[in-house]
Amino acid sequence: MIPEKLLPTLIAVYGAALSTFIFIRDMRSRRARASVTAGYVDDATSTTPDPAFMLACTLANTGRETIFIDRVGLEIPGFAMISGGNLTALPRFPAEVKPGQSASAYFEARHVASMAARHPERLLRPLFWDQLGRSYRGPLMAAGSVNKTETGWQLETPQRLTVVQRTLRVLLGRHRRAGA
Repeated sequence: MIPEKLLPTLIAVYGAALSTFIFIRDMRSRRARASVTAGYVDDATSTTPDPAFMLACTLANTGRETIFIDRVGLEIPGFAMISGGNLTALPRFPAEVKPGQSASAYFEARHVASMAARHPERLLRPLFWDQLGRSYRGPLMAAGSVNKTETGWQLETPQRLTVVQRTLRVLLGRHRRAGA
């Protein structure tokens, strides 16, 4: 049996722990959350019979707060940043994305592939920034090269180098620089 003097203390400790837990949970649920995805699509807005490929970057607002997108870009890790992109279904920046909504930005695939080809890995990551300076990053993906064929366009994505291949490339690069 619990002594009478200890029971109010236990109730107070339990109440403090419960309110702290609820406070932390509410603070976490109020912050902006979004998922960023990217993939290649054909240019649906093109009036030509042979539409080009576009890299579509989409931000889906999965949180409770409205996100005001300030800019969008693509990061080629360790090399460059491509900014811009054509926003669809949104009038202009800053673009308001309410909870449950999404916004897409399109980059011409040829431009993206030519920028990414300068980096050996040819990897890129979609990025969205809001007006508060927070960034929403997508996963790393391989930049594909776009080729014209008889029936339209063909997208070829490169294979990612293994750890051994990357290590050999770094070692051979150092050896060539030291010998030159």
